[in-house]
Amino acid sequence: MEELKNNLIYVFYHLGYIEFTLFLIIFLLFLLLFMLSLLAYPKKIIFPLLFILSFVVLFSTPFLIQTAMTKGFYKIQISYNKISPLHYADAFLIDMDITNIGKRNISKCLVKINVYNKSKNKLQRLKNLAQPRAIFKRMIFKHIRINQTKNIVLMIDKYPYRNYPYETSVDCQ
Repeated sequence: MEELKNNLIYVFYHLGYIEFTLFLIIFLLFLLLFMLSLLAYPKKIIFPLLFILSFVVLFSTPFLIQTAMTKGFYKIQISYNKISPLHYADAFLIDMDITNIGKRNISKCLVKINVYNKSKNKLQRLKNLAQPRAIFKRMIFKHIRINQTKNIVLMIDKYPYRNYPYETSVDCQ
């Protein structure tokens, strides 16, 4: 429970004015659809449609904002030069080039490594996606202007999962 609380605080701490504006616009759209559904209450066909649509808009908010941020405002192209756990040390090396192809300048990037358990069946792989064995996160503060490329070399120490499958992701703002 404490980890969930810390993750929520982390997310709200890193929201910018663009995300808050998108939250506000989507919330106002929800209120508009909800009020229209209440006004259309006597109409048996329109009321349930608007009512359900308003809550679909409300619950799709995180997905809409994430899509707008990663596909529009802060779109990046990543080219990995080297990415692997080191053989003779408990460390993980990431050498990558990040190109900003979005519409806004980037000031920080979150690099995340999910380490999964070794699995052969599909059920275990789905469980791995929901709950990885370990998660390593590093925040990198680099200013990348539009259509500019920066090389980033990151070393994560105390990485004992050398022989486990992993997945990396980079999210920039």
